Amino acid sequence: MQKISFFKDLLLIFSLLTILIACKKEFSDNLQVKNYLTKEKTLQHQLLNDIWVLESTSDTPIDIQLYNPSQLPNLEFQLVSSKVFGHTGCNSLHGEFEIGNGNMLSIQNIITTKKACSQLMKLEHEFLNQLYSCKSYEINEGKLSLYNGTEKTLIFKKVD
Repeated sequence: MQKISFFKDLLLIFSLLTILIACKKEFSDNLQVKNYLTKEKTLQHQLLNDIWVLESTSDTPIDIQLYNPSQLPNLEFQLVSSKVFGHTGCNSLHGEFEIGNGNMLSIQNIITTKKACSQLMKLEHEFLNQLYSCKSYEINEGKLSLYNGTEKTLIFKKVD
């Protein structure tokens, strides 16, 4: 009987420690984001920190029937690490980004998996080229627009 009580107490202590550690990590992550965002980052920069699904390229809607619904082209920006993750519609991608004064945005060092997708390879190539040519961004009404100067090249919608 004492062994069962001991194991119940031990299990309770272990569970409480696990919860405390998880809460501390979440608090630490939130604090890290807050500290990053207070370093003269604008509200616009804060809004970038999200998941975005491609809606159109140069104002032409994408044909979602070409893609697996769970693999639509998308990007996830993580401000604290300055990393970008996502999917091209064919391959997973990750890279780095820098935000500058105003809405300046540079995406670089993108690497992708190397899966071949017969119908999507040309679209993937165009998508990646447009990411590399990105110079600035704008967020308005739940839409993220990437610009290569004055031309709007990619338009995403917020999904998270």
